[in-house]
Amino acid sequence: MKRYEKHSTTHSEERVVERLGINKKSAIRYIELAVERGITADDCSGKDEAEYLRSKEGRGGYAILYNGNIFVVSTDEYQSVLTAYRAPSWFGKKRRYYQKTRIRCSPRRALANGLLG
Repeated sequence: MKRYEKHSTTHSEERVVERLGINKKSAIRYIELAVERGITADDCSGKDEAEYLRSKEGRGGYAILYNGNIFVVSTDEYQSVLTAYRAPSWFGKKRRYYQKTRIRCSPRRALANGLLG
């Protein structure tokens, strides 16, 4: 079994248990994996996703995305997780546009319904 560094605080463990619905032992492991494998706003492919992650950053931390959840990590030498949120449902999904009109369904369905020219 792998030994994890201590990146979690009592507050972050409580928030992960409360907001993500997992038990405390799994929360500690999940936090460690998030710090190790998560992506930052600079690594995001979309502009909207990067802006959203930057908006979640606090004064003394940065936001990382891991497995559909957002973790705010402090910038001190311990890199402890401060809190956790669920990512919104639109986060990371491809948006489709036809000229300047946003299409909320597949292009094939939009053509069938007469939404596209």
